[in-house]
Amino acid sequence: MGEVVGGIGVSHAPSLARAYDEDRGRDPAWHDIFDSYKPAADWLEALRPDALVVVYNDHVNQFFFDAYPTFALGVSNSFAQADEGWGKRPLPDLKGDSDLGWHIARSLVTDEFDPTICQEMVVDHGVYSILPFLMPPPWETPVVPLAVNVIQHPLPTARRCFNIGAAIARAVESYDTARVVVIATGGMSHQLHGQDFGHVNPDWDNEFLDLLESNPAALCELDHLDYMHRGVPNLLRSLCGSQCGAPWGHRFAIFTAHILLQCSPATGLFVLSPAAPMLWFPSAMKPLTTLREF
Repeated sequence: MGEVVGGIGVSHAPSLARAYDEDRGRDPAWHDIFDSYKPAADWLEALRPDALVVVYNDHVNQFFFDAYPTFALGVSNSFAQADEGWGKRPLPDLKGDSDLGWHIARSLVTDEFDPTICQEMVVDHGVYSILPFLMPPPWETPVVPLAVNVIQHPLPTARRCFNIGAAIARAVESYDTARVVVIATGGMSHQLHGQDFGHVNPDWDNEFLDLLESNPAALCELDHLDYMHRGVPNLLRSLCGSQCGAPWGHRFAIFTAHILLQCSPATGLFVLSPAAPMLWFPSAMKPLTTLREF
C-alpha cells in the first residue's frame, strides 16, 4: 500500500533560479531566502521519499493558448528541462516514474477526472526554480508532474483543485508500497500587471495558510474573482497539495512556515506532516500554527 508521507507548499519564481545559479546565498539581499529552505530540505532528506508528485503550472513552455489543458499529468521515465528563451540552466533533466504515473492516471480517470496524459513533457521554472533549494542535484528521486491551468480561462475552481488532490492521495494509497511526498508550487499574493503591479497582500497570505491548516474547505467556497482580488489564483495549487494529505484526515499540521517580502512575488513555504510525533525531525524545526513574517 502506498502512502503520502508529507507535503510541501512553496513559491516559485524565475528570480530564484538566477540567484541559485549565481550562488548568491551569502548576498545580504538573498541570505534569508536561501536559509528559509533549509528546514524543509533537511526534513525531505531525512524522510527519503520514493517519489515526488509535483503540482505546478506551465508558463507557456509545454502548452500554448490554443490548447491549454486544465490538468496535465506527466507519464514518463524522464522529463527534460524547458529552454525558456535564454538557454537551459546547468541542471540535469528530471527522473520520472512511468509506472507510478500511469497508475495515478488510471486512478484519476476511474475517479472521474480527465487529465491530459503527456508521455513527453518539458518542465520549466515552475519546478526547476525551487527543486534545487529543496533537494540538491543531481536528483535520484523520481518525479510525477501535474500541471494545473492558472493561465487560460476557464480555470479549474478551488473545489476542483481540492478534490483532485484527494483523488491523487487515493491513487497513491492504492499503489504498491511507494512513500510519496507531494510538492505544490505556485506563488504567494502578487500582481503581475495593471495599476497594482508588484503589490503583495501578506494579511491574505497569512489567512490562507491558517485556513489551509484549520479549515481548507472554506477556501473552496471562494471563486476566481475572490482569489484575484486577494492575490492571484496561483494559491489554488496549494489546495491540490494540501488535500493530497487526505488519508491523514485532520491529523496533519503545518510545522514550519514563512513568508519573505524582500521580492515580488513574495516567497513562501510551508511543510505539511502527520501530527503524530516523528522523532527524526531536526531539532531546529518548531511547529507553527500561525504564520510568522520575517
